[in-house]
Amino acid sequence: MRKELVLLVFFILGLSLQAQTEEIVLNLDCSIFQVSASKDMSESNAPHNWKSVCGLNWQSTSVFAQSITEGNMNFLGKAVRFGSLKSGDGKATLASVDLSKTKNQKVVLRISVSSGADKSGKLDIRVDGKSIGTIAASDGNNGRSFGREYYPFEFEIKNGKNTSEITIEHSSTDNKGFIYMNQFAIVKINK
Repeated sequence: MRKELVLLVFFILGLSLQAQTEEIVLNLDCSIFQVSASKDMSESNAPHNWKSVCGLNWQSTSVFAQSITEGNMNFLGKAVRFGSLKSGDGKATLASVDLSKTKNQKVVLRISVSSGADKSGKLDIRVDGKSIGTIAASDGNNGRSFGREYYPFEFEIKNGKNTSEITIEHSSTDNKGFIYMNQFAIVKINK
């Protein structure tokens, strides 16, 4: 009886381990940034461009590779910064990414963001023109403003296609309210 119980437990554990596996579609790696770049990521050279950080070319404006390792903002570390004092709000678009799913899958976008001292910034994340979520520095920390850390968010992409378009649009007040992103991943979870 005990042997059968042990086998049953291993069988159930095996099913639960098989039940959910993740396939990474896209993963951002900011650790390769060496300096804070002065050119938009769609115009910068390696390693401060989109191709270097995630293997795909995005089109962006006012989006920069950021590396802050000293001073009172050192918690931001290496990240993608949305916004500019000179040219305003930031926007990044990735065309033709496979966000389709099978019957036994779900597609999830995971993002981790923070802000500087000005909390007026927010990000709107859209797939094929439809918003799947908005993150605001003023209340994105469970109803409170962001502090000196990164905050993880997860959004399910329900109607993605094999040639979907993702857009991250930053908005703020008076060209302030920068948003910093140190994680952006798309995974297909097999149930």
